[in-house]
Amino acid sequence: MKNEFTIFFAIPFDSLTRVAYDDLQHKLRDHYALAGKTLMLVTGNKFVGTSEIYSKITSFKRQNEDLHKQFLTDIIKAHVVIADLTNANPNVHFELGMALAMNKNILRVTGRSVESLSFDTRNLETCAYKDFNDLFEKIKIYLDVFFQIKDLHYDKEYGDLLREQGDVVINLPGTL
Repeated sequence: MKNEFTIFFAIPFDSLTRVAYDDLQHKLRDHYALAGKTLMLVTGNKFVGTSEIYSKITSFKRQNEDLHKQFLTDIIKAHVVIADLTNANPNVHFELGMALAMNKNILRVTGRSVESLSFDTRNLETCAYKDFNDLFEKIKIYLDVFFQIKDLHYDKEYGDLLREQGDVVINLPGTL
């Protein structure tokens, strides 16, 4: 059974948030190491700037390609994406959008009231946290459920129920 999982953190690029999430990641890594789980924690806040070598247009295109490759690759590899929507950071929303498009397991969190989130994220399930200890607990609860699901052994309990059964024909009223 696989016990190595990648968790992608979509957070704003500022030193205060980074320090807090570094501490949180160490705490998560230590907590799950006791349960035999190895967490590969990736933070999607690396700054990708423009290059002085290229013209403004080429530089702009290059920056977008670099951002896309960097975040897309990390999100594709991630088993879980944790998006902190506290500061309404556009990069976090971009990463969240990519994760949603890939149907990833996503935990959305905010350090402010859910009602204060933008209209396009307010209707998505989002956990509000009071401080980083509360955030750690919310992430731990989410990951505990994720790992419980990953630890299920469908073959033993349900046999062929979840295996491919071939085409199933469904006849809806008014169709042939």
